[in-house]
Amino acid sequence: MTSIGVTRPIHVAVLPDRLVIVPDRGDDRRPQQLPISPQLSPQEVEAFVSAVQKEMKGWGLAVQNGYWKPQILMDVAPEAEQQCRDLQMALEGSGFEMQRKLR
Repeated sequence: MTSIGVTRPIHVAVLPDRLVIVPDRGDDRRPQQLPISPQLSPQEVEAFVSAVQKEMKGWGLAVQNGYWKPQILMDVAPEAEQQCRDLQMALEGSGFEMQRKLR
């Protein structure tokens, strides 16, 4: 039995001092704000991964025999380039698809 990966975007604002997971339109939950330091620490990356997993739990089932594949859509503030690179490097091979939103 083959399982099917269903891609679903998660919108993340990358700011110099925090990562913000923005809920889908129509979702009345508050954005998750995760403070970060200029040099992203492993603990901050873990907190981000946990927050993404928490977000995915609210999605319910993907499809029969399927699973969710989160696609992290990053809206990067001009002064947060380094944090964006650090996050991408830290999540390399994590199964999260990272994509920059073009301005």
